[in-house]
Amino acid sequence: MVALHESTSDPVNLDTMRWHPKRVPPKEPLKTIAVAPIYTNPRMVQQRARFTQMGDSFLPLDQQFSGELARQDSLRRIIPPPETFDDAETFLSAAGLNAFSFFPDLQGLALKHEVQAETEIRFAKKSFPDLFR
Repeated sequence: MVALHESTSDPVNLDTMRWHPKRVPPKEPLKTIAVAPIYTNPRMVQQRARFTQMGDSFLPLDQQFSGELARQDSLRRIIPPPETFDDAETFLSAAGLNAFSFFPDLQGLALKHEVQAETEIRFAKKSFPDLFR
């Protein structure tokens, strides 16, 4: 794993065993780190793909490191406008992604079925308006 070093933009090789789930936890809590993928494809290169390897903190990322990431403009919150939600849902659905993809538990499964039922009801109302008067 290659991490983006906190004091420079140069990558630093990491001992990944510290984050391995079968490893004995370290004495100090692990910090959240930003990592650059080693194996990429043209899309990831174009998007300058980066990922986070979450540490032991339960705080949101913008509150970790005393809020420095947000103050230094290293972290930005992007809230898409509501008029883009339908297009985003359509794209995610076409990509085979749903709540259960991201949250593979009973709540994620329930959310997946709720959205699926709502989508089918909207389609039925649009396709057969006479039946829903």
